[in-house]
Amino acid sequence: MPMLLWLLGGLDLFAGILFLLTWAGLGAPFALFVGSLVLIKSLLFFDSIAGVLDVFGAILLLGIAVFSLNIFPFLAGIMTLWFIQKGFFSFVS
Repeated sequence: MPMLLWLLGGLDLFAGILFLLTWAGLGAPFALFVGSLVLIKSLLFFDSIAGVLDVFGAILLLGIAVFSLNIFPFLAGIMTLWFIQKGFFSFVS
């Protein structure tokens, strides 16, 4: 079980880093791949508010990668912190 938790936590951590990179204009192909993986993961574990926020973040990351959306820095910052803290706490626990 810890290996799966680390794998999914690493995916969340990578998604948070990609939010930062796409905000700087880098990493769009990786954002498409990781955004789709996070969307699949969040649809599998769609049972709480965390799942809803993961789906929202994944759709936002896919929108940035595919359509080159310019989102507000505040919203990108919130989603960056969300994914990074989830990834961090999955490694700590």
